Amino acid sequence: MAKTVQQPKGGEEQTVSASPTKAFFVNMLTRDIELKDAILDLLDNCIDGVIRQLTPGKRKTKKPYEGYWAKITLNESEFVIEDNCGGIPRDIAINSAFMPGSSRY
Repeated sequence: MAKTVQQPKGGEEQTVSASPTKAFFVNMLTRDIELKDAILDLLDNCIDGVIRQLTPGKRKTKKPYEGYWAKITLNESEFVIEDNCGGIPRDIAINSAFMPGSSRY
């Protein structure tokens, strides 16, 4: 069972369920999805999180993304994307957002 640990700003660590549903695997077997496209989509979500937080004044600066980051860890046993870009409300993240194939988000 895969797990993701989220560290909210100034808060405790939170374990998030990341277990894919059976429907997800069935769907994945019946269509072609490039892994690189899936990873780029996750990184695009990070950028969207920053954009939602930017004030109009910050958007017009030369470095509107300064201070934000996304980190990818990939090895034999895990794939992790961590960021400080804002994002999904905590209750949705904990209960359903990281469960591929779930229709709850």
